[in-house]
Amino acid sequence: MRKDRNGLEDTRVKERDNMSKQMVINKITKEADKLAIQYNKTKDPGIREQWFKLLKQISSYPQPSDK
Repeated sequence: MRKDRNGLEDTRVKERDNMSKQMVINKITKEADKLAIQYNKTKDPGIREQWFKLLKQISSYPQPSDK
């Protein structure tokens, strides 16, 4: 029975970690969308660079597995 509990706890921890990562990715995505809109209005190269930096942050997160 102890094995089952640890397995369930491991699953919950993984789910929580995946949710945390997804929340961070969603926040970065919203910020990137705002920068894209601002860049399209102003064509400021500094805003474009900020946008690329944000996208690099997202690529540092591993993709969730489909298991």
